[in-house]
Amino acid sequence: AQIVITDPKALKHVAEDLGKVAEKVKTSADPYAAARDADAIILLTDWEEYKTLDYKRLYAEMRKPAFIFDYRNILPHAQLRKLGFQVKALGK
Repeated sequence: AQIVITDPKALKHVAEDLGKVAEKVKTSADPYAAARDADAIILLTDWEEYKTLDYKRLYAEMRKPAFIFDYRNILPHAQLRKLGFQVKALGK
């Protein structure tokens, strides 16, 4: 599996936080580039930027079936399902 991390606030700290694991992980400041050919998006933070992404564009970038794991429960799940995403939310 290939992991690509994107984070609007903490991306610069990924290498130091992950230590030796960091060499096996890619980073991207662009969430759309990070989603390219991805099987899944895992949302672990509740930054406002993630609420306003163009999810139709993200879906177009991803492999199908495309999964979103929303562990902050901040995304419009019904809208995402209409786009074609398989949505999984923590606690739902």
